[in-house]
Amino acid sequence: FRSEMTKEVMLYILFLFLFTTSTYLQRDVTDAHMFLSEVKGSIMESSFPTLPYRKTFSDIATEADLWLYMKTVIPEFLFESEDGKIDFVLAVNIVVQAPRLRQVRVKKLSADSCRLVPRLSDYLGDCFPAYSRKNQDTEPILGWPPGQQLQYSTSSDLNTAWYGTGILAYE
Repeated sequence: FRSEMTKEVMLYILFLFLFTTSTYLQRDVTDAHMFLSEVKGSIMESSFPTLPYRKTFSDIATEADLWLYMKTVIPEFLFESEDGKIDFVLAVNIVVQAPRLRQVRVKKLSADSCRLVPRLSDYLGDCFPAYSRKNQDTEPILGWPPGQQLQYSTSSDLNTAWYGTGILAYE
Protein backbone atom coordinates (compact mmCIF):
# COMPACT_ATOMS: atom_id res chain seq x y z
CA PHE A 1 0.00 0.00 0.00
CA ARG A 2 2.81 2.41 0.89
CA SER A 3 4.68 1.96 -2.40
CA GLU A 4 1.45 2.44 -4.36
CA MET A 5 0.73 5.66 -2.48
CA THR A 6 4.29 6.92 -3.13
CA LYS A 7 3.92 6.10 -6.81
CA GLU A 8 0.65 8.08 -7.02
CA VAL A 9 2.17 11.09 -5.25
CA MET A 10 5.18 11.06 -7.57
CA LEU A 11 2.94 10.81 -10.64
CA TYR A 12 0.82 13.69 -9.34
CA ILE A 13 3.92 15.86 -8.80
CA LEU A 14 5.11 14.99 -12.32
CA PHE A 15 1.67 15.91 -13.67
CA LEU A 16 1.76 19.28 -11.84
CA PHE A 17 5.25 20.01 -13.16
CA LEU A 18 4.33 19.18 -16.76
CA PHE A 19 1.03 21.06 -16.58
CA THR A 20 2.64 24.18 -15.12
CA THR A 21 5.49 24.09 -17.63
CA SER A 22 3.19 23.66 -20.61
CA THR A 23 0.92 26.47 -19.36
CA TYR A 24 3.78 28.93 -19.09
CA LEU A 25 5.27 27.88 -22.43
CA GLN A 26 1.96 28.59 -24.18
CA ARG A 27 1.90 32.18 -22.90
CA ASP A 28 2.75 34.66 -25.64
CA VAL A 29 4.47 37.73 -24.22
CA THR A 30 4.01 39.68 -27.46
CA ASP A 31 0.23 39.48 -27.16
CA ALA A 32 0.37 40.65 -23.53
CA HIS A 33 2.52 43.63 -24.51
CA MET A 34 0.22 44.48 -27.39
CA PHE A 35 -2.83 44.24 -25.11
CA LEU A 36 -1.22 46.48 -22.47
CA SER A 37 -0.16 49.02 -25.11
CA GLU A 38 -3.63 49.06 -26.62
CA VAL A 39 -5.36 49.51 -23.26
CA LYS A 40 -2.96 52.26 -22.21
CA GLY A 41 -3.33 54.02 -25.55
CA SER A 42 -7.11 53.85 -25.55
CA ILE A 43 -7.41 55.18 -21.99
CA MET A 44 -4.83 57.93 -22.46
CA GLU A 45 -6.18 59.05 -25.83
CA SER A 46 -9.89 58.97 -24.99
CA SER A 47 -11.65 62.31 -25.15
CA PHE A 48 -13.65 63.77 -22.30
CA PRO A 49 -17.22 62.83 -23.34
CA THR A 50 -18.85 65.89 -21.74
CA LEU A 51 -16.75 68.52 -23.53
CA PRO A 52 -17.60 69.93 -26.98
CA TYR A 53 -13.92 69.89 -28.01
CA ARG A 54 -11.25 67.18 -27.97
CA LYS A 55 -9.38 66.96 -24.66
CA THR A 56 -7.36 63.93 -23.54
CA PHE A 57 -5.30 62.92 -20.51
CA SER A 58 -2.22 64.77 -21.77
CA ASP A 59 -4.28 68.00 -21.92
CA ILE A 60 -5.14 67.95 -18.21
CA ALA A 61 -3.92 71.19 -16.65
CA THR A 62 -6.00 71.77 -13.51
CA GLU A 63 -7.38 69.81 -10.59
CA ALA A 64 -10.89 70.25 -12.02
CA ASP A 65 -9.71 68.68 -15.29
CA LEU A 66 -8.28 65.70 -13.42
CA TRP A 67 -11.51 65.05 -11.52
CA LEU A 68 -13.59 65.46 -14.68
CA TYR A 69 -11.34 62.85 -16.34
CA MET A 70 -11.73 60.54 -13.33
CA LYS A 71 -15.53 60.91 -13.35
CA THR A 72 -16.20 60.65 -17.08
CA VAL A 73 -13.41 58.77 -18.89
CA ILE A 74 -12.12 56.22 -16.35
CA PRO A 75 -15.49 54.63 -15.42
CA GLU A 76 -16.13 53.96 -19.11
CA PHE A 77 -13.09 51.64 -19.13
CA LEU A 78 -13.31 50.21 -15.65
CA PHE A 79 -16.94 49.24 -15.45
CA GLU A 80 -18.35 47.70 -18.59
CA SER A 81 -21.32 45.42 -18.17
CA GLU A 82 -24.21 44.35 -20.35
CA ASP A 83 -26.72 44.00 -17.51
CA GLY A 84 -25.78 47.16 -15.58
CA LYS A 85 -23.80 45.37 -12.88
CA ILE A 86 -20.35 46.59 -12.01
CA ASP A 87 -18.52 43.33 -12.31
CA PHE A 88 -15.96 43.48 -15.13
CA VAL A 89 -12.90 45.61 -15.85
CA LEU A 90 -12.37 46.19 -19.57
CA ALA A 91 -15.12 43.62 -20.18
CA VAL A 92 -12.81 40.66 -19.54
CA ASN A 93 -11.40 40.87 -15.99
CA ILE A 94 -13.56 40.34 -12.92
CA VAL A 95 -13.50 43.11 -10.31
CA VAL A 96 -11.94 41.78 -7.11
CA GLN A 97 -12.15 44.98 -5.10
CA ALA A 98 -13.22 48.53 -5.77
CA PRO A 99 -10.49 50.67 -7.36
CA ARG A 100 -8.92 53.23 -5.07
CA LEU A 101 -6.49 56.09 -5.40
CA ARG A 102 -3.58 57.01 -3.20
CA GLN A 103 -2.36 60.58 -3.44
CA VAL A 104 1.39 61.00 -3.57
CA ARG A 105 2.59 64.60 -3.35
CA VAL A 106 5.93 66.35 -3.85
CA LYS A 107 7.46 68.87 -1.48
CA LYS A 108 6.96 72.51 -2.32
CA LEU A 109 10.26 74.30 -2.90
CA SER A 110 10.92 78.01 -2.66
CA ALA A 111 11.64 79.94 -5.84
CA ASP A 112 15.24 80.38 -4.66
CA SER A 113 15.92 76.63 -4.83
CA CYS A 114 14.36 76.23 -8.30
CA ARG A 115 15.78 77.18 -11.64
CA LEU A 116 13.33 79.75 -12.94
CA VAL A 117 13.48 82.27 -15.70
CA PRO A 118 14.47 85.54 -13.95
CA ARG A 119 11.44 87.31 -15.38
CA LEU A 120 9.09 84.80 -13.72
CA SER A 121 10.79 84.57 -10.31
CA ASP A 122 8.91 87.66 -9.07
CA TYR A 123 5.54 86.07 -9.91
CA LEU A 124 6.14 82.47 -8.82
CA GLY A 125 6.71 82.04 -5.11
CA ASP A 126 7.00 78.24 -5.09
CA CYS A 127 7.75 75.41 -7.44
CA PHE A 128 7.33 71.65 -7.44
CA PRO A 129 10.14 69.34 -8.59
CA ALA A 130 9.62 66.05 -10.42
CA TYR A 131 8.43 63.18 -8.22
CA SER A 132 11.05 61.06 -6.52
CA ARG A 133 11.22 59.39 -3.11
CA LYS A 134 13.52 62.20 -1.96
CA ASN A 135 10.99 64.87 -3.02
CA GLN A 136 7.96 63.05 -1.62
CA ASP A 137 5.89 65.12 0.83
CA THR A 138 4.90 63.10 3.91
CA GLU A 139 3.40 65.93 5.97
CA PRO A 140 -0.26 65.56 7.06
CA ILE A 141 -2.86 67.54 5.11
CA LEU A 142 -6.32 68.85 5.94
CA GLY A 143 -9.00 66.34 5.10
CA TRP A 144 -12.68 65.63 5.58
CA PRO A 145 -14.52 66.53 7.78
CA PRO A 146 -12.98 70.03 7.69
CA GLY A 147 -10.19 70.46 10.20
CA GLN A 148 -9.29 66.77 10.42
CA GLN A 149 -5.66 65.96 9.63
CA LEU A 150 -4.98 63.12 7.21
CA GLN A 151 -1.73 61.38 8.11
CA TYR A 152 0.65 60.16 5.42
CA SER A 153 0.49 56.42 4.81
CA THR A 154 2.99 54.32 2.92
CA SER A 155 1.89 51.61 0.52
CA SER A 156 2.82 48.97 3.08
CA ASP A 157 0.67 50.78 5.71
CA LEU A 158 -2.27 50.48 3.31
CA ASN A 159 -1.41 46.88 2.47
CA THR A 160 -0.97 47.67 -1.23
CA ALA A 161 1.82 46.69 -3.56
CA TRP A 162 4.06 48.94 -5.60
CA TYR A 163 2.62 49.40 -9.08
CA GLY A 164 4.47 50.89 -12.02
CA THR A 165 3.24 51.91 -15.44
CA GLY A 166 4.80 53.55 -18.46
CA ILE A 167 3.49 56.90 -17.31
CA LEU A 168 4.25 57.07 -13.58
CA ALA A 169 5.27 54.71 -10.81
CA TYR A 170 2.99 54.25 -7.85
CA GLU A 171 3.61 52.65 -4.48
